This record gives sequence, C-alpha cells and structure tokens, in this order.
Amino acid sequence: DLPMAAWCLWPLASGLGAAQPTPDPAAATLLVTGCWGLPWILGRVWFARPGDRVLLVKGLALAGLACLPFAVAEGMRGPFLHDLVYGPHPFRLDGAVRYLGYRPLGFFLNGNLYGIWTAAAAAAAVWWAAALRGGPQGRAGLAVALVVVGIALASQAAGALLLMLAALALLSVWRARWALPLLAAAAAAVLALLALHLSGVVPVQRIARDTAFGQMVLDGFRAIGRGSFLWRISQDVKALAVFEGDLLVGVSDWDWWRAAGSRPWGLLMLMAGQYGLVAVALVFGGLGAAAASALVRLRRSPAWRPEAAALPLAAIVLMALGDAILNAFFLFPAVMAAGAIAGRAPAGTDTGAGAPPRPA
Repeated sequence: DLPMAAWCLWPLASGLGAAQPTPDPAAATLLVTGCWGLPWILGRVWFARPGDRVLLVKGLALAGLACLPFAVAEGMRGPFLHDLVYGPHPFRLDGAVRYLGYRPLGFFLNGNLYGIWTAAAAAAAVWWAAALRGGPQGRAGLAVALVVVGIALASQAAGALLLMLAALALLSVWRARWALPLLAAAAAAVLALLALHLSGVVPVQRIARDTAFGQMVLDGFRAIGRGSFLWRISQDVKALAVFEGDLLVGVSDWDWWRAAGSRPWGLLMLMAGQYGLVAVALVFGGLGAAAASALVRLRRSPAWRPEAAALPLAAIVLMALGDAILNAFFLFPAVMAAGAIAGRAPAGTDTGAGAPPRPA
C-alpha cells in the first residue's frame, strides 16, 4: 500500500518546490487520489479473497460485454455516439480508420483506451470460461468470452491484442518452470530499454534516419502498417530535447512538453516530465510489485482454477502497464485489480497451492 499512498501525496510534495505548478498541488493530489488511490482501496477492501477475485474477473469480462453497442453501432460507420450525446470528441478521428472498417470510440477518452479495455476484458472472459468450465457458470463464461473476444478483435488495436495474447500465453504455460524466469527476464529487458530511452543516451532518431539498419526497421514497420509505433517514439524524443527540469522530481507542470510543439504519447513519459522518475517508480513499480507478489505467491498453482483468480488479474495489471508506456492514459480497472492481489488473502482463504479454500 505504501507506493500507492506515496503516489497520491507526491503531487503535493513535488509541487511545493516548483515555481509555477500546474495544476495546483492540492488539486492535483485530489485528482491523483480519486483516479488511482480510490480504485486501489476498492480492490483492497472488496476483492482481497479468492472468491471475490473471481467476481472481479467476471466484472472485468462483463465490462467488455458492455462495449457491444459501441462495437455494433460504430464498427461499420465510425465513431459518432460521443458527438451525438456530448458534442465533438477531440480524438474522434485519431486512428479510427482500421484495416477493416472502423475502431469504435464510444465514450472513452481515446480509441486506444477502448482497445486495451476490450482486450483486457477478453483475457478475463477467457479465464472465466476455462476456470469454471463444466457448469452453468462456465457455459455463461464461454458465451461472454466468445462475444468479448470478438469485440476485442474487431477493435483492431494491434498493440492491445498482442498484450492480450501475451497474457493468455503466460496463463497457458504458467506451470512450466521457465515461465516466471522468462517473464522476469522480459521485464528486465523492458526496464533497460526504458532507462536508455529516458536517459537520451541512445540517439534513436539519428540511428533510424542515418543508418542502414535504422532504415530497414522503419521500412519494416511501415510495410506492416505500424508507423504509429515509430511516431510515438519520435514524440518522446522531441519532448526529451526540451525538458529542462529535475528528472527525479519533474517540474509539476502538465504541459512541460509545450516547447516541443507536440506532446509525448506515452503516460510514462508524461508522468516522468511532470512529476519525475520518483512518480514513475511509485506507479509502475508499485503496480508491478503487486502483480509480481501474486505471481510469486501462486507460482505452483494451476492457472485455470477459481482459487487462482489472482493470476489473470496480475496479467491484466501487466497488460495495463505495458500499454501505458506508449499511450497517454491508464486502464484504471487494473488499479483495482492490483489492489485486490497486492496482499495475501485473510488466513484460510489464500490457496496458493491450488487446494480448495477451507470453510470459515
């Protein structure tokens, strides 16, 4: 709980030393507490027991099913519901045209948020159908999974779908001895790349533009229609060039990137500039530690069992963290999931070895 509590208070502490903090430190603290601290507390209070975690997984799956009207209404003609109800959406056309038809937007902040929402819901629905198979709940879960997976695939959000496949693959091979070490190695590699990226040590743009290898990579991404990935990295590089604050504590100014003419597209970079690497460590490190604690605690448990519901929740937390590296928002239900799995369940209910819970 300490990293989350520290993050909720960090805008206040960081803003005290800033020249002109924007927004006001007290208001920023309230915003962070409401967006991050409250979902964490809800997870810790209401979903700490294995049975409650199963309920949370089901809720996440049904959250994807709730997107069915958006998928049907906007998949063929493009986003329009937000404009109809509230007025023009600033990101209505941002990535809306896909390989086939359109990616819905609904009332989400961005189409990419819709994509990770439905992908995470699909992962939850698949686990629900597999873990409760053979009974009425399993049949209901299978019906939900078929619909939600279809909704996720129809969103055509390539990055989110890759994260979904990675999460399901992790659950599928969970009992293999090499699964957890491989995940740890992948996480270490991502951290190393992020450290190089944030430090600016590696001249990414020069390598991409002035070397044969860089041109080959650029051409490859463009050939498969993934130029947006390279564009997002370029936005981060532009922002790094104009950042003039303390990298540890940031500048407490939400538009610190303004001099670059365009903002970074990743929440990690935005957070690092505004509130420093301390904030990044508290958020990404704290949520990652919650997921890691569940993975280690259930290392010997079969993944597709109701008592192991912390495993799909941990996978969804990792999906949200991976998505936030290159997208400027966060899947806040994943914060609730992290709170639910952060600590060991009450005595007699945490069944890490896969045995059924003892009666109270």
